[in-house]
Amino acid sequence: MHHQANEEDVSRATLIWRAIKLPIYSVALVPLTVGSAAAYLQTGMFSARRYFVLLISSVLIITWLNLSNDVYDFDTGADKNKTESVVNLVGSRTGTLVAAYLLLVLGFVGLTWASVEAGNLRAIMLLTCAVICGYIYQSLLSNVKQNDTFFIAQVEGDRNVGKMSPLVRLGTERGSVVVKWAVMTLYSLLFAIGLSRALPLSCIFLCAMTSPIGKLVVSYVEENHKDKGKIFMAKYYCVRLHALFGAALVAGLITARILVTKHIPKLVFQ
Repeated sequence: MHHQANEEDVSRATLIWRAIKLPIYSVALVPLTVGSAAAYLQTGMFSARRYFVLLISSVLIITWLNLSNDVYDFDTGADKNKTESVVNLVGSRTGTLVAAYLLLVLGFVGLTWASVEAGNLRAIMLLTCAVICGYIYQSLLSNVKQNDTFFIAQVEGDRNVGKMSPLVRLGTERGSVVVKWAVMTLYSLLFAIGLSRALPLSCIFLCAMTSPIGKLVVSYVEENHKDKGKIFMAKYYCVRLHALFGAALVAGLITARILVTKHIPKLVFQ
């Protein structure tokens, strides 16, 4: 009995870990860090407080998107058999929805504060547009008429409830082709921008060093896009590529500034 209880505890812990979807938050961390590094390259200054307020606010916004999407999928039946659904785990649709919109409000307040504090209202306008686009995508485009196992399992779960996600529209084979061309375009743009000198050479060199993981992503998706037992890992490889490429960009931008000025970053906490 004790052994069985332990298995159930581990199983629930695993489900909670999956529900958190930690890798997806790299979409907030990487762009923000790259943008901060680019600002440091141009100005030689880095506002730590503003950076962390923006990061936390962005994480709250993404959490809102995830939770509200879970509620929608619960309502439509797409998450009927998805044990790691937040609604299924907490047992409350209303509680999940209320928490989602509370996080949205808190996140938007943080974004607004950072924009006002920076004296740039264009930033909050662009951030507002980004939030609206996220809402439109999950509520209108992909939810026409989720199962989070990527490619095949996701296609089956979405198609069964009429959810026209990109993979439902493309199919897994075409989806793998899109991934291939996206990775190729990424590195092509890197070298094109490098030749135009819009990016420092340090960025080109360091980002080029991530090409093996890019090749791994393409090969893995091409070979396993029909195997739902293996393709689940593809998104994690994509996250690694995104994170490593972003880290290389950040390192390249900071290195370029240091080489030019021979000074370490000036941190501003006000």
